Amino acid sequence: MRPRLLYEDARRVARGVRDLVSYLTSKEHVDLGFGYFSAESPVVVRGTRHRYVARLVSARPSAAAVTLRIEVFSGPVPIDGQNQYAEFARRLLVQGRGTLAITVEYDWLDQATFILGRTHLPPDNFYRRSPDHDPSNMFAVRALLLNGHGRPLDMLTIYQAMRE
Repeated sequence: MRPRLLYEDARRVARGVRDLVSYLTSKEHVDLGFGYFSAESPVVVRGTRHRYVARLVSARPSAAAVTLRIEVFSGPVPIDGQNQYAEFARRLLVQGRGTLAITVEYDWLDQATFILGRTHLPPDNFYRRSPDHDPSNMFAVRALLLNGHGRPLDMLTIYQAMRE
């Protein structure tokens, strides 16, 4: 393994540990967020549909309107406004004291679908641009959960490599 990659991985792990400790010692009340976010493969191919699964978990007593936004960044480090590759979102309703499983299919070109059970829903918005090529062919896929006012509630990121 190259020293540069090892160093970047160590930095990401240290940042994750720091964020975990901060989260565990926080006084914030969390009652709605991700149970998990996963990808079917660590490798993607442009033009081939790839699946992502998110589970939203609510401890609130009543239903909550949220937006699930998927942001894709070129390069191993997401930098808002600089290396964004794609973004798409869907408004959803999460029942109180319940969970909601959402499958997202994305072809890494111009097609995205949110699937709830057997219902296929288009994104409320879809944005894609051609960012500067990152020689690592690494991408960060970030799932962002927003409340009804557009404020972040939770966020998880998956890293994937692209093969042509």
